[in-house]
Amino acid sequence: MTALAGPDRRLAMNPVLVIVVLGVLGLSVALVAVMRRRRSAGVTSLAFLAGWQDLAPAERIAEVEAWLSQTPRPAHERAAALILEGCAWLDRGRPDRATRLFQVAYHAEPDYASAGVLAFACMKVAGGRVEEMLATLMATWHEAGRPVLGSSRRERALLAACRRGDGPVGGSALAAALWSLPCASLRQQIGEALSRRPAWARPLWEAQPGGVGGDTANPAPDVYAKLRA
Repeated sequence: MTALAGPDRRLAMNPVLVIVVLGVLGLSVALVAVMRRRRSAGVTSLAFLAGWQDLAPAERIAEVEAWLSQTPRPAHERAAALILEGCAWLDRGRPDRATRLFQVAYHAEPDYASAGVLAFACMKVAGGRVEEMLATLMATWHEAGRPVLGSSRRERALLAACRRGDGPVGGSALAAALWSLPCASLRQQIGEALSRRPAWARPLWEAQPGGVGGDTANPAPDVYAKLRA
């Protein structure tokens, strides 16, 4: 029988050390499993999304507020719900009400880049013409350094959950990302812009470097810092 030597011998002679090592290994496996579950989790817990977009804006707002009041929610889920509520307020023609919701959503979860852009755009159109929301949104997107909408896993999951159909015909990845937001008035403006093709809307049909709706070659400056303050 071969004698044990070195670390193997110490482990065999010290059952407490063996138990500690096995415990550490077990904890590591458990942590890896938890992280994998978190990575795979999107916004599937937003159960009210089924049929939610078919409701009138006022009913959509009530559904979100009821969901938020039922039980404590993780920060990223609350942020996603606030984005949905903000979009409903836009459909009611109230960017002033939507602004704060988008601000809080971005403060809670900066992964939702769309919330930051929407917050600043709503500030600019509050009390103004909501039908100019898309033009203002595009100007804000440029000012923010053309951030990639949907670059984070959580934002991609939210946009995918809210997407209707195949998106705008002839639209860029940016147009598809904006179209995926659950805002009927914004989708209408995107359709009109793709049809009329004003100069300010060019990124809605031209491919943007970086993929999902922005320009990763020119990182966005942190113009959203005050939203997180």
